[in-house]
Amino acid sequence: MKNGPEIIYEDEDVVVLNKPAGMLSVPDRNDAALVSVRTWGMANFETFLIVHRLDRDTSGILIAAKNPPAHTVLNDQFATRQVEKTYVALLLGTPVADVLHMEEPIRFTGQGTKMMVDPRGKYASTHLRILKRYRGYTWVELRPETGRTHQLRVHLEHLGYPIVADEIYGDGKGLYLSSIKRKFQLGKNAEERPLLQRLALHAASLKIPHPASGEMMHFQAELPKDLKASLSQLDKWAS
Repeated sequence: MKNGPEIIYEDEDVVVLNKPAGMLSVPDRNDAALVSVRTWGMANFETFLIVHRLDRDTSGILIAAKNPPAHTVLNDQFATRQVEKTYVALLLGTPVADVLHMEEPIRFTGQGTKMMVDPRGKYASTHLRILKRYRGYTWVELRPETGRTHQLRVHLEHLGYPIVADEIYGDGKGLYLSSIKRKFQLGKNAEERPLLQRLALHAASLKIPHPASGEMMHFQAELPKDLKASLSQLDKWAS
């Protein structure tokens, strides 16, 4: 199963994956040739049914069903909020409070999939806990109680601290060593490469009852190399 997501766990009912950044969850309507978790899963399993999605540039945990009964139960668990999802993200800026609870309704803007905070929108709830502050950046843990489209990204933009490299809700700029190291020098005619050039958001853990046994399962997805490298440089130069 090369060139696909890492399999964290598998049994006769479910498969839990660590999706790499840059991979779609489901096929693109305009470009069917792009590899997605769904097309990869259908090529590698007899039955593979997507339960939830991650944005293309978000890495981390996805759970899929390997049979229709498990798919029905998992869908119901997500719909009735029996699932606990935890994300980590690197934010631009430094919030003052260590813990925040954002309850801001969200709706579509009418511009593609872009969302916005609006009193006429659907209820959305996100818990934020600061893990570490850096000079100009903040590493945070996010726990959404609801699952609205782009919820974390919209709430953080509304708060005033968008996720690093968010092209829709932020400035889209990646993380560069020159932005965190005070005395940075680049060699003549050299072009600086970013430490991170994609949305700095990772689905880190998932707690969910097993669709057959009901036993609570807890899965964790290791941080990808680009986020590890970014945190390492921030620890070194921006602490």
